[in-house]
Amino acid sequence: MKNSTTALLFGAFSLAACGGGGGGGGGVVTPDPEFGENLPAQFDSLSASVNNPVDETDLAEETALTGTAIMSGNVYVPTDADAVNIIVGDMSGTFFFDSNTLTASATNFNEYETAVDLDADDNPIVGTEEATLLYSFDGTVSGTGSVNRGAGSQGNTTFTIPLAGTLTGTRTFETGGEAGFSAAVDVTGEGAFFQQGTVLLANGVLTSGTIVFDVDGQATDLVIDVADLNTLILMGE
Repeated sequence: MKNSTTALLFGAFSLAACGGGGGGGGGVVTPDPEFGENLPAQFDSLSASVNNPVDETDLAEETALTGTAIMSGNVYVPTDADAVNIIVGDMSGTFFFDSNTLTASATNFNEYETAVDLDADDNPIVGTEEATLLYSFDGTVSGTGSVNRGAGSQGNTTFTIPLAGTLTGTRTFETGGEAGFSAAVDVTGEGAFFQQGTVLLANGVLTSGTIVFDVDGQATDLVIDVADLNTLILMGE
């Protein structure tokens, strides 16, 4: 059975983050299968996170959070009005740990239709993931945020990223069909720092804010509240 919902992609991420590795008999260890090999490049950071998930033991030590870290990755935003679709942007951030500030931006936004086959237990089958590019949008969102020392649940350092800007393009809407739009983005992301080996990661979600689509020919704007969505921010050095 194939299920075309972006929730499955993020469900796979969540399951991998909480689960353990695979095993084998006779002292031979069978490696976990790789997720996302056949997905577009914009899903690379998601695939890497599923294949090598972080947990609380990977929270970055305070001694690692000094100087300046330049990171890149992606932001993933499922669309509330079109459950099968996901909007993905290329994201970059510069973290100034000595002043506890940061700057971030995201651009090159594309909308994909996703699909994945399910097994008998309704779990995604690795290797069946698909993402078909539907639309590309113009525009950039950016902001200046903060590094929050000792603010995490484990006493770890967190980050806050506000992102604002305007995206324009054409896409299909549930009411009215395909139309041009201008979307005002005003959202805030929050997350934590992780370290796997020597690689510093910044993983988080969009916790608040809206994407307001002003759609050509429609009297009422389409408002998407990102707090209701399974968003992801994934960046690494």
